[in-house]
Amino acid sequence: MIVGGGLAGGYQSVGVSQHHKDLVSKNIAKINTAVGGHATSYTIDKAWSQVVAGTNYHFNLTSNDNHKYTVTIYEPLPHTHSPAEVSSGSVGHSGP
Repeated sequence: MIVGGGLAGGYQSVGVSQHHKDLVSKNIAKINTAVGGHATSYTIDKAWSQVVAGTNYHFNLTSNDNHKYTVTIYEPLPHTHSPAEVSSGSVGHSGP
């Protein structure tokens, strides 16, 4: 049974949590590399998550210099002790 009308395995819109904010703030350098930016901070405007073998987070971000970006950050399962990876980034806002 699917709750919330989403697709099994697909992205689900989620509220922005402190965990999401921490994930973005810990990966600013990687986000800047992915989007070609030079920001020192980002605000999350919208968030989605997808459970895979870990979690993909798709974020619409606004940088401290008011540029809009979209990034996907993959967070591996905790037992792997692997760091999060910025798997994609682009200029502008878009959904997953």
